[in-house]
Amino acid sequence: DEKTASVMTGEYFHTGDKGEIDSDGFLKITGRKKEMFKTSGGKYVIPTLLENILKESQFIEQIMVIGEGEKMPAALIQPNFEFIKEWAKRKNLTIGS
Repeated sequence: DEKTASVMTGEYFHTGDKGEIDSDGFLKITGRKKEMFKTSGGKYVIPTLLENILKESQFIEQIMVIGEGEKMPAALIQPNFEFIKEWAKRKNLTIGS
């Protein structure tokens, strides 16, 4: 309860990210307050460096590197489904509908 209370303000959960609400009411992450984090193993990670490299892939629409205080970082990836469908079509591959 104490740790939860430390990241809450009213009903808002503070992640350390910067963002904006678009005209449809969706949150768009635009950056981070803190540009580097440390894993539980003591390694420092700069998420934006990894994200920018991985975003160069046409298969990735959006990506967010996470893992502060964890054993190792991970990435939340939203695939670029439109590109994947076109790529599969060009390669004569059948994927789910």
